[in-house]
Amino acid sequence: MTYLMSVLRSIGNKLLGTGSGYFAGVSLGCIIAVLAATGSACAGSPPEKPLTNECGEVIIAAQAQRVCGTLNPESNARAGYYFAYAEGDGCAGGSQTPEEPEVDGEAITVSAELGGLSPDTTYSYCLVATNQFGEAFGDPLSFRTPAEETPPAKVPPENVDGLMPSPVLFPVPSPLGRARRHLAKRLEACRGVARKRRARCRRNARARFERERRAAQSVGVD
Repeated sequence: MTYLMSVLRSIGNKLLGTGSGYFAGVSLGCIIAVLAATGSACAGSPPEKPLTNECGEVIIAAQAQRVCGTLNPESNARAGYYFAYAEGDGCAGGSQTPEEPEVDGEAITVSAELGGLSPDTTYSYCLVATNQFGEAFGDPLSFRTPAEETPPAKVPPENVDGLMPSPVLFPVPSPLGRARRHLAKRLEACRGVARKRRARCRRNARARFERERRAAQSVGVD
């Protein structure tokens, strides 16, 4: 009996591999059932159970995740698919990716991107194979999204004894210091005056300096 089923499986694979219109979309189990005269198992057969896979090295973002799977892992058949995903341990009862159209083949690798995920949350996902007769869910796998990166907290300026640090103060020239600098500039300017007027220029410069000096001393500034 085992040998007979092996022969029937080989014949079925060859028939499915021909791509003929008569056998298009018919599962290997249906072909074996017909050849073995075991009944009408082909009528309304759902797709083969798919495999839910990990995608390997995938960059996981806080709100997105790429997932993978395999359609028709052990038969040459026709099936569509989508991925179901939800928070927690099971993939049902949550969200799903758009359903993709049916394709023909065996061990077809498919993938999709899950979006709108919450950060720092565990999700389960599974590949779901579809055809006109029903659906088949693959075993669920899970992943956890990373936490959102928070910007570093602003550290207030260090204070001493509860007092905020004083701003940098630049020295402010005193009125008497300004008067002395003004005197030096005026005497320097007198050098360019005609010789007859030079002595008078210097007297005026010193007289003005004295007035400024007395004004500075009157307010207690040295």
